[in-house]
Amino acid sequence: MSGTTLSTTSEVPMKAAIYVGDAKSLSLEQLKPNSPGPRDVIVEVGASGVCHSDLSIMRGYVPVPPGMVLGHEGAGRVVEVGAEVS
Repeated sequence: MSGTTLSTTSEVPMKAAIYVGDAKSLSLEQLKPNSPGPRDVIVEVGASGVCHSDLSIMRGYVPVPPGMVLGHEGAGRVVEVGAEVS
């Protein structure tokens, strides 16, 4: 699968939950993904959960700058891989 493109993602926007700096809201935005680096993959996320880490950031217990994309518990399918991915 090395260097294989399974679909064109460079023009397909993705939704992201952006931390805006307060505990009351996130900004749901459309972002354009970067092309994968040699060891990266692009995953089309079908579902994502909110975890304790995300809630801790939103409540101010874990300091991060506004603009951070939250969420790391996702399920999906690989749609693009970098040249060194096997």
